Amino acid sequence: NIFMLSSVHSDRSLHVSGVDISPIWQSVLGAWFLLGVPMVIYAGIGAAFRVESHLTKYILYLLGTLGVVVGWGVVFIKYGNSCITIQSDTPSNYGITQSTPSLVCGVASVMVIFWVVAAACTLLGATYIAWSMKAYIRSRTETELLRYQEPWQVAQVLAQDLAQEKARLMEEASKRSMGSFY
Repeated sequence: NIFMLSSVHSDRSLHVSGVDISPIWQSVLGAWFLLGVPMVIYAGIGAAFRVESHLTKYILYLLGTLGVVVGWGVVFIKYGNSCITIQSDTPSNYGITQSTPSLVCGVASVMVIFWVVAAACTLLGATYIAWSMKAYIRSRTETELLRYQEPWQVAQVLAQDLAQEKARLMEEASKRSMGSFY
């Protein structure tokens, strides 16, 4: 987030791997990544105080960011070209035309693809961690509710035992009082 925020320019286009990113798109991306700063804090508070809804919103933000990364990856793959292979009109020693080495261009394109895939994998990993924390909070909440249920169950069993004992004593007293009449 911080790197993306620091590279936003609202007054000039940014040229990245053969793709010109307009100031408007830079501002939109900057706003999206600026939203990420409070979202991280919000999720951190949710994780610390076990608030599941905070993590749900953070997971949605991470999935949105994954969509942004994949979208820009498609743009870079489709329209990006970090160098242009120029063919010369003059033949070389063996009758083959000379051109700018395509290896250099290929490596640059592969690096863009690599960083897009690395960013996507990092986002997927962060999403999995947030989802795991959300699942932990949900299971923990259920077990804590069971902990509060246990004393009431004990009280219910004690009350039931007391009622049965009272009923037994009443029955014995009734039998004794009936036995004295005969």
